[in-house]
Amino acid sequence: MRITPATLCALLVLGGCDRRSDRERVAELDRSDKTTTAEAPDTPAAALDTADARPDWGLAPPHLPTGARAVILEGDPGKPGPFRLQLELPDGYEVPPHHHPMSEHIRVVKGHLWLGRGKDWDDKKLFPFAIGDTADIAAKEPHYVRATLRTVVEVRSTGPFETTYIKPADDPRKAAVE
Repeated sequence: MRITPATLCALLVLGGCDRRSDRERVAELDRSDKTTTAEAPDTPAAALDTADARPDWGLAPPHLPTGARAVILEGDPGKPGPFRLQLELPDGYEVPPHHHPMSEHIRVVKGHLWLGRGKDWDDKKLFPFAIGDTADIAAKEPHYVRATLRTVVEVRSTGPFETTYIKPADDPRKAAVE
């Protein structure tokens, strides 16, 4: 079996040998935005540019830290059945480790999303997602996210959708009550 340089590079990245800093990864993602069109195959290019034009953006659900906005595209996250929504996250926005009772599918529409998996926040375990990239998160799988740049993500899941934080003190609904 012959290993090409591209295969070796992919193996190093997948094996966790990538030692670049978050800033280097973001810079690389910024460059890739200017040279490629990384849209999801089932999404027309025009749909990726409509996030700014949506008149129906509202406050994000109270289970998310303040600063995000949301728009429901299909269904109702609070009722049984499938739904699809978009979240707009400001630069630097973070959601601490949490999980959901249902699996979720995430697609980056704009900006950059960093996704980590596990019960404890670890910057070294954050994996970058650029425009058009997708992630599937299993039901009850602990995960956490950070947005760099203004980021819009589309979330598909099944309701009723709930968020359970690993550390109850991280839950913004608890802070609002106190």
